Amino acid sequence: MTDENNFLENKLHQNDCFYWKSSRMDRLASLKKKIHNDYLVDSERTLSKQQVRRNNSKKERREVSVRFKKIFP
Repeated sequence: MTDENNFLENKLHQNDCFYWKSSRMDRLASLKKKIHNDYLVDSERTLSKQQVRRNNSKKERREVSVRFKKIFP
């Protein structure tokens, strides 16, 4: 998790926009919450969808690519 945070900090300081690719929707939600004052979601694209069966229940697993854009005052 610390490598991910360091990577994120470097991205935030260097760029006015960046891409984030993830299949973990919980991490993506926490990232959006963490940076919502400075960045907004410019685009969100589903890269892949998969039906996963676990314990007799079906779940959908998605991988998304999100483009964040800096909010300029």
